[in-house]
Amino acid sequence: NGNLSVNSEAVVLTALERRLFLCLLEAQGNIVSRERLLDEIWEASGKVVNDNTLSVYLKRIREKIGQPDAIQTVKNLGYRLIGEEKGQKV
Repeated sequence: NGNLSVNSEAVVLTALERRLFLCLLEAQGNIVSRERLLDEIWEASGKVVNDNTLSVYLKRIREKIGQPDAIQTVKNLGYRLIGEEKGQKV
């Protein structure tokens, strides 16, 4: 499990949630495509998942960090991390 600090509150993420969040964090506010996230997070682990799995994981992360607007969905393009959590420790 990975620990994330948001507004001085500890947030515990699963290994896959952490990898997904870090991928968005490393993009520094740029859009990351669904395909890239699926490739980097799940294909690297040898697992095949359906498209809905990514949506479920992003929903869980949004809930855990308590900032549902922090991960922005960009229609037909992908996702981007916005807001204050860029400066938070992961």
